[in-house]
Amino acid sequence: MSISTNYLSGFMPNSGQHDEKISAHVAIVGSGPTGCFAALTMLKCIPEVRITLFDARPTPYGLLRYGVAPDHQGMKNVTRQFERLFGSDQVEFVGNVRIGQDLPFEVLQENFDFVVIATGLPSERALPVPVHPGAKVWGAGQLLRYLNADPDSDLRTKEAVELGDSVLIIGSGNVAMDVARLLAKSDEGFDGSDVDDAAREALAPSKITRITLLSRSPYEQVRWDPSMFKELCSVPGVEVYLDGRRSTEETDTSSAPTRPQPLRVEVFFNQKLCEIDLQEDNAYDNQIIVRTQNETSDAHPPAESPKTSFRASAVISAIGFEERHIGFGEVPADNVFRTGGCATGRLGNLAENRVLAKQTAQLVAAKVGKQSELTGLAGVAPFLAQTPVSFSDWKAIDEAEVTRARPGRIRQKFTSWSKMSDVVAQTRS
Repeated sequence: MSISTNYLSGFMPNSGQHDEKISAHVAIVGSGPTGCFAALTMLKCIPEVRITLFDARPTPYGLLRYGVAPDHQGMKNVTRQFERLFGSDQVEFVGNVRIGQDLPFEVLQENFDFVVIATGLPSERALPVPVHPGAKVWGAGQLLRYLNADPDSDLRTKEAVELGDSVLIIGSGNVAMDVARLLAKSDEGFDGSDVDDAAREALAPSKITRITLLSRSPYEQVRWDPSMFKELCSVPGVEVYLDGRRSTEETDTSSAPTRPQPLRVEVFFNQKLCEIDLQEDNAYDNQIIVRTQNETSDAHPPAESPKTSFRASAVISAIGFEERHIGFGEVPADNVFRTGGCATGRLGNLAENRVLAKQTAQLVAAKVGKQSELTGLAGVAPFLAQTPVSFSDWKAIDEAEVTRARPGRIRQKFTSWSKMSDVVAQTRS
């Protein structure tokens, strides 16, 4: 990813001279929901604080923009609250800057009183079993990013991404529910969303006739929220079965448009994953074979249960996320804090991350003195190798995406960083 322009207008940090009114300069690495929630709390509890949110992308909001399901606009609307945050003269957004590469972390520490790392959990957790190299196995996060028009989604570089007629999802949490619902919905189900229609067309979900979800836990310990499961059951033309029995979840879909062909969603519990193989001599197409073992709650089963084989044309792994080595902030320091997923190792929901962010902000506030001796953003500006993207630049990108929206969509996102760069350059000229 690279956005490079010859314009510095639109990004003008304050003078490097010392300002007696500033109590602390705080750098937040990551402008996703956790980073923004932390900044909101700091504004409330730290008088005269100056906050700079850095992001490797030229766009703010992180997970809300590229990770939350595109048909969940209610959740994405929290960005309106964050827009007011960036409207404060105490807050700056500095996008398209990779800490540790474009800007050394040590320089950040030297110029800011406090650094908060809120980089989330960007990597898919690897499957703990052998996987045939030729099997079509993708991470749920990459699929969601693809449908959210993320230019960096791995699926965007693949020549063929059509899922086929049967999709198997490993996992039974909310992310698995998101994937199942997004693949089950007809085109009409995305009215009012910001889904990438070209990505949906490439995946060809209308051809899917069966979706299978494998849960390692029993039904009583399932990790999806009841509301998420109910939403899946409410998709017109979809029938949901739990361990072979039709779900009793009552829904009213009589007035809603249905799929071109019925879709059966089956959920199987107590399924311990063993291996993912590929049957390459299939008469119709290469079939993926997913082998599992029934894992009951008995502490000492009398004998190893036989393996069960599930067939699919594509497999989506939804077993969670983990932090990758980010190259900075690993050495403990009194002025460095970690918050959210990169601190807990768990990708929590918005409410959970709001709490974590608030706690971190309060820890920072407890250490703030009466006056900062540092210069914050002005101090690191000379070290920035390429032109950063300001919040006003982002607003230009935002307006352009809304303007180019197709009928029934609230925006049409750009799927390349170069197109965003063009918008920024045109706005600054």
